[in-house]
Amino acid sequence: MDTATRTHTFETILMSPATVHDLLTRQLTDPPADTLVVSETCETAGWVHDLCTARAASIIVVNANEERFAQGVRRACEPDDLD
Repeated sequence: MDTATRTHTFETILMSPATVHDLLTRQLTDPPADTLVVSETCETAGWVHDLCTARAASIIVVNANEERFAQGVRRACEPDDLD
């Protein structure tokens, strides 16, 4: 996301260290710490984290299954849904 223009883009890539490195290289800002990568917890999160920190980019790894990411989403098993 470009914070100046508030626009964003999505790109589908092969999940490999080489392609993630190339994507990071294309998107890296100056200073690199202003680049924020958000990755979901998965089997690739470790090496994605390592690639980002090696380039001095900021990274956050999140678990999208946590309750805080489900705010505003009601599930049929919630007690209020029985009213």
